[in-house]
Amino acid sequence: MVKSLEFDEFDQGLGTIEMRRGQTWPHQQLSWPQMVRQRHLSNFLRRHGFVDEQSPRGLCGKVRLELMYPIHVAAQMGDVPILRILLDLGVDPQTGAADGRTARHFAEEANRDGSHHRILQLLAHSQRVKSVAL
Repeated sequence: MVKSLEFDEFDQGLGTIEMRRGQTWPHQQLSWPQMVRQRHLSNFLRRHGFVDEQSPRGLCGKVRLELMYPIHVAAQMGDVPILRILLDLGVDPQTGAADGRTARHFAEEANRDGSHHRILQLLAHSQRVKSVAL
């Protein structure tokens, strides 16, 4: 028996998905907080033109965007929840953009009167943890 379910656009616009009886949905393997974090990250990546958390955004149609990674955009925007998710997934905060700037550089450039203080703290902490682990 095959059951057909519709997902709305918020559920990643996957359209109709067919599952055989007894199969589990991928989201059933995640806890509720993990599902929320995954959806939040997926929305962020899609909104900013990324295919995943490790790949850069380069070409977008005929428009060439600056070669940046999701961690750079999150740091530049001051998006603490997304930055935390990316760091938890093991994204390297020292990954450089095309011009060599790291997430810390983007955060420092965007920082106005301490607006990115928490981002800078998270990045500094992740570097300390990484250096201790090595």
